[in-house]
Amino acid sequence: RQAVNAAIDRDQIVNLAYEGSVKKAVLPFSSYRGMLDYVDGMGDIIQAAALDKRSVERVAEILSKAGYKKNSAGRWQRPDGSPLEIRVSVGQGDPVGPVLGEQLRSAGFDTVVNVQQITAQTEALTAGNFGLSVYPHCGSLYDPWQTLEHFHSKYAPKEGEAAKNLRAPTRYANPELDAILDKLEARQPSPKDADYVALAKQATAIIARDLPEIALFEEIQTQPFNTTYWTGFPSSKDPYVAQPLPWEGFALVIHRLKPKQ
Repeated sequence: RQAVNAAIDRDQIVNLAYEGSVKKAVLPFSSYRGMLDYVDGMGDIIQAAALDKRSVERVAEILSKAGYKKNSAGRWQRPDGSPLEIRVSVGQGDPVGPVLGEQLRSAGFDTVVNVQQITAQTEALTAGNFGLSVYPHCGSLYDPWQTLEHFHSKYAPKEGEAAKNLRAPTRYANPELDAILDKLEARQPSPKDADYVALAKQATAIIARDLPEIALFEEIQTQPFNTTYWTGFPSSKDPYVAQPLPWEGFALVIHRLKPKQ
């Protein structure tokens, strides 16, 4: 996972796949205002783990130390000589596939991009039947624990069993992290609580080290509204509900609309 991360160029993904319309992410947190009070102080974690630096040399260093070798075609193979093939699953219409696939190939990984309907991708994710899967991780709005708790071992099913929480499909289990997350859950979240912030940083540092999930970018979407017949839709001047509209949250919009003509 560390080698895969070292092969990734997030800036290139943002600019080529999404034409600069999304914001890259290095940690698994979105930049909501409340979250920035925590994330702004985690730059040392990113630097320590060298998360946001593409380095083919780093890829080679990590894999060589682990006993991997390149074959005659310049592709990495496992220590036992078997091919190391990486299948990257992406949703249909997601432009990240070709860019991410080429980045991995150029770092020596034998990579196949598997484009799937979202239902098939979701089923494979929950069943654990995937190699790498590019999928949204809905998590923290104002408290890092809301994302970090998805890496708790209570969500790690036994082999052969399906994951029970779609936001926690990694099957990662680490008693060291569990203990920290349990302490976080028992406390009132506050960026002014030095002990709480320290625990959040400890948990994030473990995730940055072990990389059960590799953050790529924030999912930013634009949703237009037509005010010809109705007014009262959410806007930058009146952001009473987030965009894109959150499923049942559209009820908040329906009851705010007023007929125009």
